[in-house]
Amino acid sequence: MSDLDLNAHQLTTDFAHNRQLDRVVRSVALERGVGYPAAHKSLMRWTADAPRGATVRAVLAGAGEQISLTAVQQDLTTLETAALVQAHAAAGATVDTPVDAQGRVYLAADANIGAMLHDPVVSENRFRAGRQYDPRYEHPETGRAAWDADERIMLDSHRDLLETLALPHRQAAAAEAPQQLARGLERAMRQGDGPVGRRKLLDSAIREHDSQMRLLDRAQPDVPRHHGTVMLDQDQGGPSAENIALAAELWRESERTGTPFMDLTNRHFAR
Repeated sequence: MSDLDLNAHQLTTDFAHNRQLDRVVRSVALERGVGYPAAHKSLMRWTADAPRGATVRAVLAGAGEQISLTAVQQDLTTLETAALVQAHAAAGATVDTPVDAQGRVYLAADANIGAMLHDPVVSENRFRAGRQYDPRYEHPETGRAAWDADERIMLDSHRDLLETLALPHRQAAAAEAPQQLARGLERAMRQGDGPVGRRKLLDSAIREHDSQMRLLDRAQPDVPRHHGTVMLDQDQGGPSAENIALAAELWRESERTGTPFMDLTNRHFAR
C-alpha cells in the first residue's frame, strides 16, 4: 500500500505511522518548495478540513494547491528506498562481539593467557596497542604498571582488556560508512532537480557507497563486512526494481510484526 492510500487522519494522529507521515511531509515540502514545518502545517490543516475517511491522496488532491500527486508519489518511493538502504546499512554495520553486562569483551576460547602474561614480546605488543585507547597507560612512570595490573585482573576473569578498549573504536569505525551513506542520501534529496533528478542522485549515492565498501573489502579481505546494501546490489552496483520491491515488503513486515529488518532479510535468503 502506498503512503498516499493511508487514512489521512490516522496518519497525522497515530504514532505508529510516524515514518509514513515524515515521508509524506517531506514529499509535500519538496513538491511545493517549502520547508518541513510549513509542509507539516499545511498537511495538518488540509486533513482537518477533509472527511474522516479521506485518504492522503484525496486530501492532497482536494487541497486547492498546485500539487502533482505523481511527483509526490515519486518522491515517496525515493524516500522509502533511502530508508530501506539506510536501515540495511546500519544493521550490517553492527560489530557482533560478545560482551558481559559491563561491556567487557570475553577472551577468545583459544587465547594463550600464559603468553599474554609472561611472554615479553606478546605482553609489550598488547601494552603498546592498548595505551593508544586509554591515556592512563601512557604515563611514563605508572602507565605500564597500571596496564599489567588491569591485564591480570581481566585475564583472571576471562576477559580481554585490549579488545574491550578497542571495541568502541571498532564500532565507531563500522558506523562511519552508514553515516556517510545517510549524508549522501540526504544531499541527494536536497540537491536533486525534481523527482527524477532526486532519484538519479540517490542511485548515484548508493553506487558510491557500494564502491567504497568493495574497496575496503579488497584492502582488508580478512575483515568480515556486511555491505548494508548487499541485498539491493546488482553487478552495476545499483538497486534493482525487483529487490527494492522485496525490501519494501520485508520492511513493511518488520514494521507490522516488530521483527528486526535484518532478521527478516536473513530468513528470506536462507530459504
